[in-house]
Amino acid sequence: MQAHCRLTGHDKIHYIGHGMGATAFFVMADERPEYNELTIMANMMGPVASTEHINSPIRYLKPLVKAMHVSDCTVLGMGAMGTPWNFGIF
Repeated sequence: MQAHCRLTGHDKIHYIGHGMGATAFFVMADERPEYNELTIMANMMGPVASTEHINSPIRYLKPLVKAMHVSDCTVLGMGAMGTPWNFGIF
């Protein structure tokens, strides 16, 4: 991150992580909190993370989201490779 800031001349970055990249960012943010100051926003797609120990009130939405995800994926065909849903068209 520091090298990226030096090369681009920017003080902070926007981070986009998918899968393992999202997980790596979570670990880095926890282990090296000084890097959090270099991050404007971190967007995670498909993070390998658990909400099992979350303390936020949002934990009450977990059962609803899980039910919606299963029904939406089944009915709409989301998650199938090559569908318009995967490419952000809809």
